[in-house]
Formats: sequence, C-alpha cells, structure tokens
Amino acid sequence: MSRCSVVVPRFQHVYATVSDSAIPLLVLVEGFSSSSFTFWYTPEKSNKVKYLSRYFESKFPSTQFGFVELPSMNNPAAQVLAIREHLSILNREDPSPSAVFVSAGTSTMALSMWFHARSNSWISLRKGLELTIWNPTEGTQRTSICVDGTTLTLQQILYSRGWIYNGKSLQNEGGIIGQDITVTYDAEQGVLSFLKNIKSSKSRVGERAVSFMSALLDEFGLNGATYEIRGPLSNRALNLMNPAIAHTEREGEEE
Repeated sequence: MSRCSVVVPRFQHVYATVSDSAIPLLVLVEGFSSSSFTFWYTPEKSNKVKYLSRYFESKFPSTQFGFVELPSMNNPAAQVLAIREHLSILNREDPSPSAVFVSAGTSTMALSMWFHARSNSWISLRKGLELTIWNPTEGTQRTSICVDGTTLTLQQILYSRGWIYNGKSLQNEGGIIGQDITVTYDAEQGVLSFLKNIKSSKSRVGERAVSFMSALLDEFGLNGATYEIRGPLSNRALNLMNPAIAHTEREGEEE
C-alpha cells in the first residue's frame, strides 16, 4: 500500500455518482474538505437519494450537497448530454477547481463529468479506505489519503440507506423488510458484513433467506459489503441465489 499523505487536497467542487454501494460516497465525503458535492443519480437509484441527502446534511451541515437526476442507465447517450448541459452552466458561473470520483457509477458517467467539469483530478477508492488522487492527463504522482474508518459507524452506514439494526433484526425504515440477521462493520477495511444463519432445511425458510439477502445486495452493493448464508439450503433456494452471496453449509465448511 502506498504511503498516505497528511495533507488533504482541497477542491471547491467534487462530482460523483450514486451507486448501489453505500461505503464509497460516505468515505469520499469523510476524506475531503470540499465546499460542495454534486451527486448524480439515475431513476433506478432515486430511492436512495432521500436517505443519502438526510445523512449528509445532518452530519455535514456546513457543506453544500446537490443531487441531480440523469436519464436512465439504459440511455447513456442521454446521460452524457444531461451532464454536459448541467456542467456548462456551472462552468460559466464558477470555474473553481474540481475533482471527479471515479469509483462509483459507469465509466461513461465518470468520463463525462471529468471532461465537462474541466476537472484536473480523479479520485478513486482502494481497499482499506484509501482514496487516491491523480491527474490522468499529466501522469503526475498519485496522492493517497487514508480515511479513518472509525469516523463511520455501523448505524450511520445503515442510516444512509434507510435501514435500522437493533443487534438482531435488520429492517427498512418503512417497515417493508425485517429479518433476524447478524450485521458487522470492519472499520479498518471499511467493509459491511451480512450473515444469515439457517437451522431449518425447509425450502421456504431458505428461499426467504435468499430473497432477503438479494434485497440487501441491491441496497448496499458489492463495493464494501459481503453477504453470507450459513446453513442448509434446498436446490431451489440455491438456484435462486445471486453468485455474490456466499453459502456455507455449516461453519468451517464451504459449499
């Protein structure tokens, strides 16, 4: 791992995309002192905006946060045009230094933001909560900022997605989904872990567990989160399971 700098570069504006994963955007805002952050999102991610906005505005009241909706992820050409139109107005009003976070969203979104914002810097997130900053056009030396994982807590991360955990049951704030599960947060690596133990071999029990884990995968993504079901699953439940969800037949034995 590269040596982390104690001097954090400051940008007037930082642009990023709302993705499935919760950790990257939270780490980005923790790691940088910026006057404003603009987060782009597609209709497919619109359900996450209310909770993210609430989280950031309550934790960083002196920072400006903007959320801009883009066309659907199925229409990348329209996304590029929307980004260009929005940033052309901002550039005329304020040409201050900016940076683009490239560890969330698609490459098309990231490149469009970088080009039309006239940004000099890219920011990416590596394992271990290390943010890396560099200029892709000049080949300059990369600067790494290590974010202290303890600035985030398990409850804050879940809160940023509209979830509540009482130590046993994880439930959406709207009361839509709830189930007994173990949820932990590794502050050093910046990783959430969801573990569901199953004792019964009944098909419906396993299928409900798989469905619940799939819902969590949609909510928290792959970047900074792991998912595991431990216990017997029927063939039908296994066929329904997303490959990103690990299955252990019993502790110490992987299937």
